[in-house]
Amino acid sequence: MHNRFRRACYALAGGVAVAASLGLTAGGAASASVKPASPAATTTCGSLCNDLFNLGLGESFILNTNGRYNGYVDLALAHNYKPSEDFIATRVGTLRQFIRNGLISRTSYVALNYPHYWPVFEDEYAPYSATSSLCVGVKRGWVRNGAPIVLRACGVTSRTLWVADLKHAVSDPDSVFGFDWPWVNAADGQFSHALSLTANDFGSLSLRYLAMNGGKVGDNQEFGVNPGPAI
Repeated sequence: MHNRFRRACYALAGGVAVAASLGLTAGGAASASVKPASPAATTTCGSLCNDLFNLGLGESFILNTNGRYNGYVDLALAHNYKPSEDFIATRVGTLRQFIRNGLISRTSYVALNYPHYWPVFEDEYAPYSATSSLCVGVKRGWVRNGAPIVLRACGVTSRTLWVADLKHAVSDPDSVFGFDWPWVNAADGQFSHALSLTANDFGSLSLRYLAMNGGKVGDNQEFGVNPGPAI
């Protein structure tokens, strides 16, 4: 089993690193990190949790799951009392680190097409802040267009690793970074297409080819992160 390159929670340091990649100042990242939280996740999870949301549906809809291995992950209306909405998104390293340790293939789409300093994330289910070692990903053999998003074991394969496509980041004051971007799955073995986390109008999540209209990614493939509720 590979090491997870796990950071200590999702903290300002991770925010500054990503902000720097986007050309933001550390001060800008700091001011974004204290943005007032929307009602989301549980107050028990508090500042440990954070909320992945889709630009198309807005920050009122966040990750939700039945909490089981291979169980569904979708976007649901945010509440402060649903442990099924407790997640911790963590910057776990850079693309270069995971290529070097072999967890991300050198022939994957992300390795061949993205700068190796771009950040890599995992998003772990953590009901009431209790980490589950289950992360947002895709099933084995399902890394293809239309694949459903499910919970898988964290840190074991590239199927739970998501590369931030900073080239297609868009400004969003509702995100902790001030930006949203496509979350591209690191297990994609096709050199010509990126497979991105995608939401439909009903909150269902799947892997879809990164679709651009006039060079712009659609709102259904742009994702931001908010801090969890204050304790």
